[in-house]
Amino acid sequence: MRPQKINDDELIKSIFQSIRSKGYDGVSIRDLEQCSGLKKASLYHRFPNGKIEMTQKVITYVRTWLDQNVLSVLKDQNRAVEERLAKTLESIRLFYNNGEYTCLFKALSLENSYSIFEKELEQGMNHWLTAWEIFGKDKGFSPDVSKEKALQVMIKIQGALTVAKVMKKNEIFIQALKEIAQLYD
Repeated sequence: MRPQKINDDELIKSIFQSIRSKGYDGVSIRDLEQCSGLKKASLYHRFPNGKIEMTQKVITYVRTWLDQNVLSVLKDQNRAVEERLAKTLESIRLFYNNGEYTCLFKALSLENSYSIFEKELEQGMNHWLTAWEIFGKDKGFSPDVSKEKALQVMIKIQGALTVAKVMKKNEIFIQALKEIAQLYD
């Protein structure tokens, strides 16, 4: 058996970047061949169910990364809340490359892909909201205020990513992260 040209983690990361930049509907198998360096047959050998399976692996990769680097930090009651917030916002900044990268929620929320990945998107959004709600309660806010702040965080992140991309001004995203920190003062 020949050794793989690209390991699974690197392959998923490259597929993620393509889906993130072109959306599920916009990315072609040819795009995935180019980003991975693999031929169509090799891609289908590793992902027999094609682009849907590739995207599901990307969703799992993203969720795992965010769980480890963002959401678990946000919920970690062994750390001071200020440290949790600072570390979380820094991880978000890095994950989105200062607002340069598109969010997977956006990349998969167009009509065709949304119907395929609706359950995963809803679970992912609820996962984010729950982590921010827990953080808000740990910060001393009531459950209702914590829930509202969590929603505002998601609106700020998602909105800032879109506006920063369209305006070609990453500082919009950086400012949104500062505003999120101020929400919890």
